[in-house]
Amino acid sequence: MSSSGVSLEKCRIPIEEIIRATKNFSSDSETLVGEGGFGMVYRGELSNDWKNQLVAIKRLDPDSCQGTNEFHNELKLVSSFNHPNIIPFVGYCDDANEKIIVCKYATNRSLDYHLGKPDRRSCLPWAQRLKICLGAARGIKYLHSGVGEYRRVIHRDMKSANILLDDNLEAKICDFGLSRLAPRNLPDTYVHTRAAGTRFYIDPVYNERDRLTKESDIYSFGLVMFEMSSGMMAYHVRRFPDTQAQSMIDIVRSYYDDEHQHVDRLDKLIDPTIKDQIDMRSFHKFNEIAHECINLEIKKRPTLDMIIKGVEEALNIQLFPTRSIQIDEQESEKKFYMLGANDLTIESQDDTRYWEWGCIPESRFPEVCILKEVWWLEIHGKVAVVKLSQKGTYVAYLVFRTTEGCSGLTLPAKSSVSFGGVRTETEKVYLQIPRRVQQDYVIPHMRNDGWMEIKLGEFKYKEGDDGEVEMVFKELSLHMRKSGLIVEGMEIRPK
Repeated sequence: MSSSGVSLEKCRIPIEEIIRATKNFSSDSETLVGEGGFGMVYRGELSNDWKNQLVAIKRLDPDSCQGTNEFHNELKLVSSFNHPNIIPFVGYCDDANEKIIVCKYATNRSLDYHLGKPDRRSCLPWAQRLKICLGAARGIKYLHSGVGEYRRVIHRDMKSANILLDDNLEAKICDFGLSRLAPRNLPDTYVHTRAAGTRFYIDPVYNERDRLTKESDIYSFGLVMFEMSSGMMAYHVRRFPDTQAQSMIDIVRSYYDDEHQHVDRLDKLIDPTIKDQIDMRSFHKFNEIAHECINLEIKKRPTLDMIIKGVEEALNIQLFPTRSIQIDEQESEKKFYMLGANDLTIESQDDTRYWEWGCIPESRFPEVCILKEVWWLEIHGKVAVVKLSQKGTYVAYLVFRTTEGCSGLTLPAKSSVSFGGVRTETEKVYLQIPRRVQQDYVIPHMRNDGWMEIKLGEFKYKEGDDGEVEMVFKELSLHMRKSGLIVEGMEIRPK
C-alpha cells in the first residue's frame, strides 16, 4: 500500500495500454518529449478505462545509470505524494521487462525549456517567475517536512529541468529516481551516500563529503532561482568584453564578493529579456535570498519558510509597488475598482448549456461565472469614471482562472478599452500561452491572490472627464470549442 491508501496494484497499467498511448514508443516530436540518463519520456493519452488522461510516460532504459532500485524507489515515493506542487502520479507498468512510471502530463513542459532560449524566456514575465519559484519552494518544503508514513524526502536532483509547468504555469516538481529518505524532525541529520545528481547543480559540500542533507536541495534550488533572474542556465557560460567566459555561479559569486562593483556588474546578473519590467527592489530581494541558498556554510543557508517568505515579499513588491507607501485602507480601496462577473455582460451567460454560476472561497465575490462550453467567447464590462478617485492613466484587466480540464483557450483573442471617444485595441491576447506565439502578444500574469489577470488596455482620466469606460474581451474563432474558464471580473487600477 502507498501512504495515500491506494493499492499500487490498482495503479498497474498493462503494457498494451502503454504501447497504444505511445504509438509503440514512437520517436516523433509529438510523442517523444524528453530524455535523460534514465531513458525516454513520452506524451500520450490513456484510454477511457484510465479516464482519457493526458500523461507523461517515463520509460527506464535498461542500460541507464538509474536501475531497478531507483525505479522502485521512485515508484514508492511518487505514489505517496499529495501536494499541488508535486506532479500527480497516475500509474506504472513493469510488464515484459519494462519499468515505466506514468504521471500527469504538464502541458507547459519544463522550466528549463522556457529558460533555455530568449524568445521563450520573454514569455515568462518576472512576476510569473516569482510565482513559479513560490510553488516549487512549497513543493520542496512538503518533501522536507515528511511525507505520510515516510521520513523526510531529499530530492537530490533539484534543477529547472525537474520543475514542470501545468496549464496555469503552476510549478510541479518531478523525477524522484535519485531521492533519498532521511529522519524528519531532526534538523542536523544527514544521509551518507555518494554524491549524485546533475553536474552544476550539486551542492559542493555534499560533493566533497558524501553527506546529503536537506540543505543540499536548498543549494540546488538557489541555482534555479539565479537561472530565473539572470536568464542564464547553470551549465552555460557567458562571454563578456572585460572578462573570460564565466559560468553563472562564477558571475554570481564575483558580483557578491566585490561590493564596490555591484552597479557595474548588475547587467551580467539580470535577464535582458525582462529587464525593463522588473521593479529592482523586487529583483534585489529575490537575489538576496537566492544568494543565501548557495552559501558554502550549510548552517547559513535559509530554511524553506525563509525562502517562501522572501519570494512572497519580492512578488508583492513587483505586483503592488505602492504598498511600500503607507496609505489608508479605505483610500486605497477607492483607487481600485472591480466589476464582479455578475456585473459583466458575457455572451450566453444565462444559458445553462454554456455557462454556470458557482462559488469559489478565494473569490472576493459571492459568485463567479464558469464556462462549460462555447465556440464564441465575448465579455464586456462598463464602469462610470466617477467611481475612480484620482486622475491619471488606468489599466483594465480581466481577472480569471482556468479549470484542470480546460480547453480551447490558447487561441489569440482581441481586447479593447474605450473612453472619451478614444478606443485602443490589442490583437493577439492569450488566456493561455500557446506553443508558438508571434511578436507583440499579451499573456496572463499570476496575481498574488492566486487569480490570473490579463491586460485589456489603458485609458487616461483627466480633470473634467465624464462617462463610462468600456472594456471588451473577444475570441471569435469558431474552429475550436472553449471550456474551463472561470471569470471573476474586470479590474481597473492606476498604472
